[in-house]
Amino acid sequence: LQGNLLFWYDDLIPALDHLKKAAAKARDLDLNTAIMACMRLGQAYDLAGRRTLAIAAYRKAVALAPQSEVGKESRAYATKPYRRKVEHPAVAEK
Repeated sequence: LQGNLLFWYDDLIPALDHLKKAAAKARDLDLNTAIMACMRLGQAYDLAGRRTLAIAAYRKAVALAPQSEVGKESRAYATKPYRRKVEHPAVAEK
């Protein structure tokens, strides 16, 4: 949970530490937490420019639950790196 929160607040180094620990014990976690930790780890690696490690994390998520939505999303990220969408501020009307 903490790794996910740090990920969304762009605090990638601590996020990676937490997500690596969670992904390492994925078999001991409930399935939803395990696959999300693996996918989020892959996304954090992608944002950090560590593509090879990202692909390995995505593949682990897919292996855990290949037909789940997170598994399908991870499969897509294994072929195309994760990038955050840039939000454009609303333009104020005059």
